[in-house]
Amino acid sequence: MKLMNDKSNLSIVKYDHLIELQIDRAHDNYIEEFLCNTKTYLQNNIFFDVHYEALKRVTHNFTRDDTRINSTK
Repeated sequence: MKLMNDKSNLSIVKYDHLIELQIDRAHDNYIEEFLCNTKTYLQNNIFFDVHYEALKRVTHNFTRDDTRINSTK
């Protein structure tokens, strides 16, 4: 399963009360799940702990549009 190429019409998962997310030892697919605004909606002011190199891979060196909305929160 390659999430980066998945364009399925699925409901967006909302985490309204999440204040901290630590996925520093997770596969890139899980990191992508939380960064893609088409898959997950995160409120503002969330502490997001992830390895920098994994973040660069998932966001295509911070140029991938669909990861920008949740990344900037």
